[in-house]
Amino acid sequence: MNKNIDSFPFYAETFLADSKGRMRPSNICSSMLNFAYRHADARGFGSTSSLGGVIARMGVHVERMPLEKERLRVDTWIRNLYHGFTDRCVRMVDKDGNEVVSMIATFAMIDLETRTSVDLSGDIGVAMNGC
Repeated sequence: MNKNIDSFPFYAETFLADSKGRMRPSNICSSMLNFAYRHADARGFGSTSSLGGVIARMGVHVERMPLEKERLRVDTWIRNLYHGFTDRCVRMVDKDGNEVVSMIATFAMIDLETRTSVDLSGDIGVAMNGC
């Protein structure tokens, strides 16, 4: 697998599901965003006391709803790096390798003291190059 893609095991806990045994859409999005944040943190692009990530836009495609107690794999990677934004992709894959849910989210890095965007083409962007 690509070294720039992080993969995490994911278990759809009972409390994440609705009464029909399917994961709730809000829990799917929340879980996928948490994995994207973990990927960012591991590469020095996570939130700190002076920097924060802000979601500018997000798109989700659901092939099928993950089922309660289903074991999945979550893959996440950086698709694009712009001057002030980064696109992060996340997908949930079932045990047979079928994509269940995919998401792309565009994040902006904000300097929390000045409330301005951080230029990702500088040091931070160099650290992320090839992610």
